[in-house]
Amino acid sequence: MVFVVVARLRSWRAGLAMAFLSYAAMLAIFAAFALPNGNLEHMFYVRIMGEFLGGVGLCLAWKRGGLVLGRIAVPLAAATLLVIWLYPASHSGGYWLAPALGVFVAALATATGPLVRWLSRPIMLRAGEASYCLYLTHYLLRDVVAGLSDWGRQSWLAAIPATVAIVLALGGAAYALHRLVEVPARRLLHARAS
Repeated sequence: MVFVVVARLRSWRAGLAMAFLSYAAMLAIFAAFALPNGNLEHMFYVRIMGEFLGGVGLCLAWKRGGLVLGRIAVPLAAATLLVIWLYPASHSGGYWLAPALGVFVAALATATGPLVRWLSRPIMLRAGEASYCLYLTHYLLRDVVAGLSDWGRQSWLAAIPATVAIVLALGGAAYALHRLVEVPARRLLHARAS
């Protein structure tokens, strides 16, 4: 039902309103019902749906032509990262990061100049495609990351190689899944559709 409504949004203002309302509803639910560890028991879909609809709303606002930040895009992205770094609550419960990271991505998407040229390079586009594939399948690699994280916590000497190993494992898996599963599946779907 939600996807039918979202598909009918034509105005950039409606997309921005949807993003705001989605993030606001998600944060209100978390503020009211979150456990001390920052989670909602058996309600992970609240976070996922809030993040997803907020991101879709920001994307619609950008695609429909209303969200143009111009010269303030890069300073806004930098300020967002600074707020995330300085605001202690952002480290205790990941749900507080969703609106901030949504604004960060929207700022990068509407940026101009050298940043856009750098982000538009083929390697950056491939990394973005692969990272989305990893997002869809990250749960499969949870045990690998947990094992490497445990190893990295043993000493500060192990932390750097453990972090590098996590990045390489996730990056390699993302690229492999994208090239070996997602790309062939898309080709097959496009061939069947035409």
